[in-house]
Amino acid sequence: MRIRFLLVLLCLSATHVLAQESEETETETLIPSDFDNGFVVAFDDKLSAIDGDFANFAGLHGGWLIDHSFLIGMAGYGTDSARGSAMGYGGLLLEYFFNPDKLFNYSIRGLIGGGGVENFGNRHLGPGFDVDGFFVAEPEARVTVNVLKPFRIGFGLGYRFVGSENDRRDLGLSGPTFTFSFKFGIF
Repeated sequence: MRIRFLLVLLCLSATHVLAQESEETETETLIPSDFDNGFVVAFDDKLSAIDGDFANFAGLHGGWLIDHSFLIGMAGYGTDSARGSAMGYGGLLLEYFFNPDKLFNYSIRGLIGGGGVENFGNRHLGPGFDVDGFFVAEPEARVTVNVLKPFRIGFGLGYRFVGSENDRRDLGLSGPTFTFSFKFGIF
């Protein structure tokens, strides 16, 4: 009887020690592990204008989706206009989704980064501006339709703010945007 008692006591103490070790060795993280994490990759078609001419920007955005609601990622867009100019931009993308599990949900997002333009129209834009870089900020409001669990369609209205250090004139690169997206991922 004493041997059984000692074996039970030994098993209970070993269980207690193992439980303490697992509690003590739990790794601390910046994002709690009870959040659902996923990823998103989206193909974008952005309609806008460059200096009054229609421009169709092809693009891609993607990133890490935290708790179904907050996207941290990157985006990039590029176009060739009718006048022969080429423009591209991209940068950090942050997006917050309201009611992401509803059939129709909405979000606000912002892109901040940089870009470049080449051969703007058929005019010379000044010293160093045949190919030049610029700062871009693009806030946007979006509506998303949850088609399937791994597939969504998004529509957005925004405004592209462009600023250049080399040339203070209004170059017609800023303007309203309309975006259509096909999104894939683990939402």
